[in-house]
Amino acid sequence: MMAIVFDLDGTLIDSVGDIHVALNQMLGQAGHAPLDVDTVTSFVGKGSSNLVTRVIKHVGLSDDAASHAHYLSEFLDIYTSAPAKFTTVFDHVHEVLTDFQSSGIALGLCTNKPEAPTNVLLDVFGLTAFFGSIVGGDRLPSRKPDPAMLHLVMRELAVETCLFVGDSEVDVATAKAAGVPIALFTRGYRQTPVAELAPDFDFDHFKNLEWQMIDDMLEENFKYELYWSGMTFDKNDFLSLVKVTAEEVQPWITNFEIINEVHFGNVTVIQLVRYCFSYSNS
Repeated sequence: MMAIVFDLDGTLIDSVGDIHVALNQMLGQAGHAPLDVDTVTSFVGKGSSNLVTRVIKHVGLSDDAASHAHYLSEFLDIYTSAPAKFTTVFDHVHEVLTDFQSSGIALGLCTNKPEAPTNVLLDVFGLTAFFGSIVGGDRLPSRKPDPAMLHLVMRELAVETCLFVGDSEVDVATAKAAGVPIALFTRGYRQTPVAELAPDFDFDHFKNLEWQMIDDMLEENFKYELYWSGMTFDKNDFLSLVKVTAEEVQPWITNFEIINEVHFGNVTVIQLVRYCFSYSNS
């Protein structure tokens, strides 16, 4: 079984707005001025405990164990009470997850966010049912980039490997530590240039992730020749043109033998023996 495991913040959802508000409310209660959203964004990615540590050090608050526990508890109480007021789901996430799930791909979630606000957000945005395993940052003693959380997701999905999809340096490090490929979403909270992180592939739109998965499932190192009105198209053109339902594909093709089909929801990509088919309006 194929499996894909997703990070949450900065990957499936843009949640920094609510995190920013909750942190500033916590700081306001401690008598400090608010932080700007870019500063808060730069602190996101290693879990709530690390986030609070970086914030209180940044503003000069005490970071002894008792103080840290107090500020962390305040932040989590504020955030968990309203985690979805300014949060949005990235474009086409529901559509792509639906296609993956209907294709028989096992889906999991691996996030450093504590499980209580994670579950609230997943329920609010209608994402819970997609995932066969959900592991939050307070489930184990360690957090990403330690690979233990990702390994737990894979065990719960009953798979030995997966594609990990994330947006940050922490996610790339987690995938590499776990020995699995990483797909990097480039519109998240990453601070480092993509080239330096060297993901297995990167994408800026969830439909691009879906088509990358289709491409990877087809055999590599061959060329499609698609004859349409006397023109020849290469592989990328083929993948763009054959984004149709199976019922629409069949009337196009004559004198062919299908050797491989890949299905993603209502999308079917067909690999042909001669990589040649003709189009007819009739």
